[in-house]
Order: sequence, then structure tokens, then C-alpha cells
Amino acid sequence: MIGLVVAVGVLAIWIYLALGRGGFWRAGQDDRAMHAGLRRGAAPDAWPRVVAIVPARNEADLVGRTVSSLLGHPYPGDLSVVV
Repeated sequence: MIGLVVAVGVLAIWIYLALGRGGFWRAGQDDRAMHAGLRRGAAPDAWPRVVAIVPARNEADLVGRTVSSLLGHPYPGDLSVVV
């Protein structure tokens, strides 16, 4: 009986997420335009500051390439990397 109640509860949660949350799982390629009220492809007045955090432990072989790759992104705003 308890298993049935739990199963029905879980099913209700999934139905709510699938139908009631407006397709939250369908992220587009350009979400910043949707959230900032901009039309697709339009640039904002000021780009937000971004800090990329790289959790690394015993990664001496790869951390240099990782940081170089992050800093090589063509982000027009202020970009910082914290290792």
C-alpha cells in the first residue's frame, strides 16, 4: 500500500514537471536573449561578468589546457578563471 502511494506521488510530480513547468528541459542555444527580454541574436548593453570555477585535484597534466581553453572563448564580457 505504501509503495502504491509513493508511486502515485512520483507519477504526479513527473506529470507536473512535464506539463506544468513550460518545457523547462528544452534549453535553447541562446537562453540569455529569452531571459533578458532581447530578441534572438541581439547583444545586451553590458555583458555580465563571468567567473569559471575549475575544481581540480591531481590534474597537473590537464589543468593548463583546460584554463587555456576557457580563456580562449570569445566571450565579450569580463571572464575570470579560478582553479
